[in-house]
Formats: sequence, structure tokens, C-alpha cells
Amino acid sequence: MKSSRVLIIFMVMVLMTTALFASGQQNGEAEVVELRYATVHPASYPNGIAATAFAEEVAAKTDGRVKVTVYYAGELGDQKSYIEQCQMGTLDFGDVSASPMVSFVPAMGVLSMPFLYESRDQKWDVLSSDVGKDLLATCESADLYGVSFFEAGARSYYAKTPIRTFEDLQGLKIRVMQSQVCIDQVNAMGASAVPMAFSEIYSAIQSGVIDGNECNHPTYLSQSHYEVCPYFTFDEHVQIPDMLIASKKSLDKKLDQKDRDIVLEIGRNLWQTQLKAYEDNEQIAYDTLVDKGIEFITLPQSEIDKFRAAVASVYDKYEDEYGIWIDKIKSAGK
Repeated sequence: MKSSRVLIIFMVMVLMTTALFASGQQNGEAEVVELRYATVHPASYPNGIAATAFAEEVAAKTDGRVKVTVYYAGELGDQKSYIEQCQMGTLDFGDVSASPMVSFVPAMGVLSMPFLYESRDQKWDVLSSDVGKDLLATCESADLYGVSFFEAGARSYYAKTPIRTFEDLQGLKIRVMQSQVCIDQVNAMGASAVPMAFSEIYSAIQSGVIDGNECNHPTYLSQSHYEVCPYFTFDEHVQIPDMLIASKKSLDKKLDQKDRDIVLEIGRNLWQTQLKAYEDNEQIAYDTLVDKGIEFITLPQSEIDKFRAAVASVYDKYEDEYGIWIDKIKSAGK
């Protein structure tokens, strides 16, 4: 009799536990979906700030159903590996430059073309327009969601000697990214392009292997390149954006339609947070470099026109490959 009562009590407890669990499921206490987000930048950098904001907003707008864990400072590898991981579905979000995306989504190569925009405002008018959305949509051909573009500044020249005119650039050995479009445009401007890994730049300048580099001034500061190249010339010959990509395979599997729409919408609007953080950081970097005695050189329009004229051959070379996108970008930016 006693054992029967114990059995009955045990069965009642099991039924109550099952009922409570079912009730919890019905009340939105389902298992939390965890998503992983990787960036090569530290949490304090504009891209890191955007990633943190993304995680917080996703948690808030999904009522905690979706949790985003951010891996900063290259903890999960480099940008090329983020693209590959997102394709495989082992990473959910990756913050990458549009430059390495070209190997996976060829249309992204158009964003490396020189002097594509007249200003940053015009660039964002384009990237936030239907043309920008259409360009992001091409990522689906590589099993990726192109979520948003991010600001990555404008690439300008800095060197051991001042570049005050177009003629001053002629013959200088300038390090470039390992991108054929970037190599072609620097050569077209009369310099000698030297493809090289980013980590090798400082020592290469010191040893005389190269005379300078082309990049934005916050990176110029953070990498201490100002110590070996004290002259920075604002010609802003190319503005290659960063991108937020997502794994189509992973998001389609892990999230229902409602939460997937919420998460992707947050991501699509994230560029505004990142852009504000980037511009704040850009001003701080400029002021810091001025305090260090760096000479910033702003070219007159007559010299900029010489730089623009020199890269006409690059547009001719890539007309078949990017001509349609170039026309769309130019039209959207008017």
C-alpha cells in the first residue's frame, strides 16, 4: 500500500513537471537560440561598437529568444575565414571588408574602383539605396545574406616624403592590398604597386622596401605607421566599405521567419550606428596625429583632377566586368 502511494506521488510529480515545462514553452520560455558574430576589430573600434549594439538590440527585440555572442579582435580567425565559416554554417555573422568578398561574390569588386564617389555623403546615398540593396542581394549566390555595408574610411597615400602634387607620387613604391583592381589603380597613378601582407608594412618602410602605403588615417595611427611615414596626403582615391554578412544556411535553420526578419532588419539598419562611431573615431585619430606632429596634406582640386584622369585606363579595363554596376552607382549618387 505504501509503495503504491509513493508511485502515485511520483507520477503526479512527473505530470506536474511536464505540465510546467509545456506551460513554459507556451509562455515563450523556449530554448534560447544562440548566434555567433565575429569581427577582427576590438570592442572599442567602431565595428566592435556596432557588434555590441547589434547583440543588445537583438536580445531586446526578440524578448530574449535570440542571443548573439560577439567574438572580437580576430578570436575566430581572419575575414576570409569568416566568409568560409558563414558559407558552411559554422558561423552566423561575420564583419568583413568588401575586398576579400570578391573571391566569393565577384560583383563586390566594383566597390574597389577608384574615385567611385564624390563624397562620403554620396557614397552612403548609394549604399543605402536600392542599388546598395541589390548589390548586397548578390551575396545569396554564395549562400550568404549580405546584411549591411559599414564605413571603412577612404584610402589615401602616406609616405616617407610629402606628396603635395601628382608628380610627387610618380615612381614611389607603394604597398597595396593583394587585389588586382587596387594594384592597377596605384600603377595607373604613376606609383609602383607592391602587394604585401598588412603585417609587413612597418618593417618594409623601415628597410626601404616600400616608400609608403595607402589606407585611412585611423589605421595609420593604430598601426604606428606615422612613426616611419610622417606625411599623410588626403586624396581619398578609393572607399572600400566593410560588410556585415550572415550565414544563409545557419539563419534559415536556426530561426523561424519572425525572428529571422527581426534579426536581419536590425542588421540592415546597423550601418547608422557604425557610421556614427566611425566618424567620432576618425576625428579623435586626426586630432591625436596632429598632436604628434604629423603633416596632413590636402590636395587642391587641380591635383585631384590629375589623379582622377590617370585612372581612366582602370575603368576601361573593367568595363565589361563592372560597367553595369558602375552605371547604377553613378546614377544613384546623382
